[in-house]
Amino acid sequence: MNNPFYIRMPPYIFGICAAYMTDALVRMDFKFSVIQKTVIFWTSLSSMFAIIYLGAHFLLPGHAYNVWEHVTFAIPFRFVLGSGLAMGVIIEHCGGYGAASDFFSHPIWVVLGRLSYHIYLFNFFTIPWDLFMSEGFSSYNMYIFDTNFAWLAN
Repeated sequence: MNNPFYIRMPPYIFGICAAYMTDALVRMDFKFSVIQKTVIFWTSLSSMFAIIYLGAHFLLPGHAYNVWEHVTFAIPFRFVLGSGLAMGVIIEHCGGYGAASDFFSHPIWVVLGRLSYHIYLFNFFTIPWDLFMSEGFSSYNMYIFDTNFAWLAN
């Protein structure tokens, strides 16, 4: 579960570069036109779906595992998904998405975001606990406990 820091370094660097680009465009008061937003959105969305579909090829039955396929796929996969997400954030900060931006900037999402963040923090304790306990008796495994409890509740 513990990876060296340099394993996750490329996504962090990519995120820092995207944040710098977003900040620079906001300071210049740059606004995307509707045509630019549409082209960028559909290009990003289609490339993300294409790379996910290409990745599904590795999961097909009968496809033999090849470590070099997975190594060479990881770099474009992370780049395409990171670029798509970064472009979504940049467009949101430089013009927005109109009615969709108004909907997602509603104050109720702040409340739900705070609630989900606390649940995320709680998972920091439950996931390692379940991982280490799953090596022991099955009665201590959280997933089996939840499954049995759900079965009893019905």
